Amino acid sequence: MLALSIVYIVRRVASKRKAARHKLSAPHSAATPVPGKSFLSRAWIATAALAVSIAGSSLIVDPRAEAAFDAPKRLVAILAIVVASLALLTTPDFAALRERRKRPPAQLAALVLAGCAILGATVAAIAAPRRAVSFDALRVVILFALLLPLGASRLMQRARFAALLAVFIGASVINAAVSILQALEVFQPLSIESIAGRVSSVGLIGNEGYLGLEMAIAVAACLPVALRASSLCIRIASWAASALMLIALAISRNVTGWIALLAGLISLAWEPSLRRRIRSWRFAAAMTVLLLGGAVMLASQGRVAGLIRQAHEGDWDRLLSYRLGPWAAALEMIRERPMVGFGPGSFGAQFVPHRLAAEIRWSTRFVNPQLISFFAQAHSDYLQGFAELGIPAALAAGGAIVALMFGLARKIRCAASGFDQEILIVMAMLLVGLTGAIAWPLLEQPALATPLLLAAGRGWRLLDDGVPPEQAEHPS
Repeated sequence: MLALSIVYIVRRVASKRKAARHKLSAPHSAATPVPGKSFLSRAWIATAALAVSIAGSSLIVDPRAEAAFDAPKRLVAILAIVVASLALLTTPDFAALRERRKRPPAQLAALVLAGCAILGATVAAIAAPRRAVSFDALRVVILFALLLPLGASRLMQRARFAALLAVFIGASVINAAVSILQALEVFQPLSIESIAGRVSSVGLIGNEGYLGLEMAIAVAACLPVALRASSLCIRIASWAASALMLIALAISRNVTGWIALLAGLISLAWEPSLRRRIRSWRFAAAMTVLLLGGAVMLASQGRVAGLIRQAHEGDWDRLLSYRLGPWAAALEMIRERPMVGFGPGSFGAQFVPHRLAAEIRWSTRFVNPQLISFFAQAHSDYLQGFAELGIPAALAAGGAIVALMFGLARKIRCAASGFDQEILIVMAMLLVGLTGAIAWPLLEQPALATPLLLAAGRGWRLLDDGVPPEQAEHPS
C-alpha cells in the first residue's frame, strides 16, 4: 500500500507539472487530454492481471498448504490486484482518467458513502482491542477495496469488462464440471477429507456453499447474455453454461444459492424490452424446466424434505445450519461496542465469549453438535460488518450499496443509454451477492469477492451520463 501511495503521489505531481507547462505554452487551448496507445496497453495489462485474479481465486488449489483452498486463492488475488493498480497508476495518461464534471446524485452519494465506510473501518482498526489483528485485516480489506476503483476506472470499458466476465463464467463452468464429475465419482482431482458439510463435490472452491453461490452469480451473469446477445453461437453457449452451472448448484444442495439466484433474476423483469420476452412461452418454458429440474434434484437428495421437517418441528437452529450462534454473538458485539466495533477481522477472537453472553441473555444454548463448533465468521456479511466496523461505518457501506442499486434500477427503467445489457448483468450479479451475503460471508471468499467488487465498480461507472465507452475507447 505504501508503494502504491508513493507511485500515486509522484504521478499526480508529474501530471500537474505537465498540465501547467501545457497551459503556459497554449493558454487559449481548451483541448482535453485524451488517452493514447500507452493507456490502452496499460489497460490490457491491468485487464490481464484482473483476469488472473478472477481465474486464480476460483481455480487455484495448493494441496500442500494447511489452508489448501483459501490461502493460495487469496495470495493470487492480492498479487494480481497490486499489479493491476500499478498498471493504472503508472500510465502516462493517468491525468486524463480524472474527469472533473458534475456527476449524477446516486453516483456522488455512493462515492462519498464508500469513502466514509473506508474511513470508519480505519477508525475501527485504530480503536480495536486487538489492534495488531485488526490492522492486518484492514490491509487486506483495503487491497480488495482497490477492485472498486479498478472496476470504475476507464480501464474497464465494454470490451475489457466483457473479457473479464467471460473469464469468470469460464472459471465457474470449470468448477461446475469438476463438481459434477466428483458427484458422479468419475474424476477426483484432489483427495478431500470432509469434516463437515452436506456433500464432498465442492469443485475447486472447497466449500459447497461457496460453490453454490458462485454458480448462482455466474448464472445471473449468463442469462442477460443468453437473452440479448446478437450472436446465435453466444446465446447457445450461454444457455448451455447456465444449464451446467444450475446442475452443479442443485448438486451442492445449497438452498441459499437458489434464493439468491431468484433475487438476481428480478433485474430481468425491470428492463422494458425484456418484459416482452419474459412473457413469451419459450422463455417461460426454459426457465420452468431449469428451475423444476433443480427443485427435483434437491428433493431427490432429501434436502427439501429435511428443511420442511425441521421447520415443522421448530428446530430453527438446525434449519439455519446452526447459524443462530454466530448471529447472536454478532448482536452481542454490536450491543457492547456500537460506534467503533471490535475492529476488522476480530470476529473469530470475540466469538466464544460473546456467544456465551448471548446464551445467558437468551437463556438458551447455541451449540453446534457437529465437529465445527467454532465460527471464524458471523456467516452474515451484514452482521459481521456492524460487529467489526461499528454502526456508522456499516451504515455508510450499506448506504453506498443502496445508492448504487437505486441508480442502476433507474438506468434500467430509463433504458435510454447504450449500457442496458451491462447494467442488467451488473445488477443481477449484485442482487445475487447481496442476497447471499445474508447467510454467507461472501467477502471472505476471494472467488466471490473479486467479481462482485469489480461489478460494483463497473456499475458505479455506468451511472455516469457522460461519453459512451465506444468514444472513449477509440480516441481521435
